Amino acid sequence: MLVSDRIFIDAKFLWNDEFVSISSGLCLESFKRDYIDKHGLETKNIEFARNILSGFKFSHVYDQQTKNLTGTHILFLSESDFGGSVPKILM
Repeated sequence: MLVSDRIFIDAKFLWNDEFVSISSGLCLESFKRDYIDKHGLETKNIEFARNILSGFKFSHVYDQQTKNLTGTHILFLSESDFGGSVPKILM
């Protein structure tokens, strides 16, 4: 395998009235240690990637003539540290 398995541990914050979701993995080190112990991951070939900050914004898409809802526009932004080594061909 070219790349180790990756695990992201995040806290999510939602603003339902704005259809926005923001996630971050910062300040979750104690939860990460508990997760490793609980799932016996200390000896497995797993990298813990770190989501510094990511967010989604969901917007309705309407048909301009009928004004009917036709879909959803999704904006996604992310700043992450994948941990370990990742081949350039995959980036």
